[in-house]
Amino acid sequence: MVICAAMPDYRPNGYHSITPVINVRGAAAYLGFLRQAFDAEVLSRSAQLDGTVVSAQVLMGDSLLEITEARTDSQPTVVLLHLYVRDVDAAYHNALGAGAASLRAPANHYYGDREAKVKDAWGITWRLATHVEDIDPEEMARREEEFMSQRERRSSWPQG
Repeated sequence: MVICAAMPDYRPNGYHSITPVINVRGAAAYLGFLRQAFDAEVLSRSAQLDGTVVSAQVLMGDSLLEITEARTDSQPTVVLLHLYVRDVDAAYHNALGAGAASLRAPANHYYGDREAKVKDAWGITWRLATHVEDIDPEEMARREEEFMSQRERRSSWPQG
């Protein structure tokens, strides 16, 4: 009798095709920051005997993120992550309260998102956003043209 087992999905359950991996010095503390700032849930964590995090899987919203400890033979990751949240203003203030530095306060943008930007103590930049408006393609094109025109005028202003 031959038993044919079904092949598993090419991705583990819960993973998307792309999963960001952040390599930081002080991964254990970074996991604490993610929990405090963004209400992240640590799903799994493997550590060496001294407590150094080898790998951790973190759930943020509906997305998985992997955190690893940067060893002496590997450099920490430098990346900008875009995180959609239910309330960008609250997430921004939570991140500041957890030790992140403000790069840009929350503001509405022409493309329908309210966004803020922070940088955490590990050097990771977070663009936090809440989608606040669905915009049809014609209106998006008009707004983008207006934005680019204003941007061009601002960049041609004399410096000083």
